[in-house]
Amino acid sequence: VAHVVYQGETVRYILKSDAGLELQALELGEVRFTAGARVRAGWAAADAQIIQEGIA
Repeated sequence: VAHVVYQGETVRYILKSDAGLELQALELGEVRFTAGARVRAGWAAADAQIIQEGIA
């Protein structure tokens, strides 16, 4: 976990893999992880969204 942002009802986690890939995860509820924690992330393929660089 690179960064944690508490947004009221949701928590946004910025995750960084060992290879340097960054992902954002949004979760309802309370903060469960702190910056620096090692976590495993997973999701259903139907929930994935690819955002290409350079597209605004």
